[in-house]
Amino acid sequence: MFTALGCFAMAYLTGNYYDDADYQYGGGCAPYRWDEEGIKSGSCTGNGCCQISVPERLVNISIEFSSDGSQPPWNVTIGPCSYAFLVEKDSFNFSRADLFYDFAMN
Repeated sequence: MFTALGCFAMAYLTGNYYDDADYQYGGGCAPYRWDEEGIKSGSCTGNGCCQISVPERLVNISIEFSSDGSQPPWNVTIGPCSYAFLVEKDSFNFSRADLFYDFAMN
């Protein structure tokens, strides 16, 4: 699973198929965060965390981000970064804490 965490960002995954280098795959998801109270720990639902299935046999994988520029003024509590990674299906347990920057730990 391609998993992206963050807020007001678009995460993209591209790659080529191992047995057909002429065929390129592209996919993505947008982990939006509309309201802080709406973010629930557990599965990725799109609010702060999103996931898409990744086809088998992909090689030369690249991950990129873009922002839609609509960061709200109350967004200062999250970290400055968005994150994306590959995980086995059902192996990642999303937590609200994954999104928030702890200024006391800096």
